[in-house]
Amino acid sequence: MNARKLHTTFLLILVCSFNCALKAQTIEHSFSEDLSQVISAQPAYYDSIHQQLKSYAKDTSMMHILIKESVENNYLMGECYGWYQIGVHYAFRSRFNRSIGIHQQCVQKSDELLDVNLKILCFNMIGMAHRRWDKVNTALDYHQQALELAENVAEPSHELKLSIASSENSIGNCYLVLNQFEQAIKQFEKAKKMEAHLGNDLGLAINNQNIGHSNEELGNLDSAYHYYQISLEYNNKINSDIGRVI
Repeated sequence: MNARKLHTTFLLILVCSFNCALKAQTIEHSFSEDLSQVISAQPAYYDSIHQQLKSYAKDTSMMHILIKESVENNYLMGECYGWYQIGVHYAFRSRFNRSIGIHQQCVQKSDELLDVNLKILCFNMIGMAHRRWDKVNTALDYHQQALELAENVAEPSHELKLSIASSENSIGNCYLVLNQFEQAIKQFEKAKKMEAHLGNDLGLAINNQNIGHSNEELGNLDSAYHYYQISLEYNNKINSDIGRVI
């Protein structure tokens, strides 16, 4: 590499580093403002906090800051929200025992907070962790508990409907692992109905894919092909929408 190319490469690295640092500072400043508003207003329910802090939820360092600020200001819901997100982080990194322990503590606190949606979210996460840990029957119990709680809510919010669809899909996945394919199809069909109501193309793609797989396992190849085709159409639609946004 000659001196000119080396100089150009060095400049590009400097520009990229500066842009990354500037973006990080902007995010931190934005988080600080949003956190201050949440601590000041102390929303009573998970959904309300999530609307304000969901863009930071995957950042465990920010969630630990939220927990610290919440504890100092006697804000139990904020503390719970932070721990719930950290529990999700552990689950997706296969630290299932740690994730389950955190979410079980959040379940206990959800009763004190009278937040049924938080409790349902925790049950679904505990179920998911058990399923990925190959404890399928335990997972099924938790997802069914989550679904029963959600179905008893007279006027479910949008977030709660998402939880219902998640519970139904997760129950279907448990039946898949247990080779109970007809039961799995019934659950995926229920999940499809809710995803259609929510206008969630990704959920429709996933559930049609799962129904296709279940039919394939049952030897119903024509039906399997039909559902795989529907899933592909939804995936193509999603990719087309992403292309238009970009």
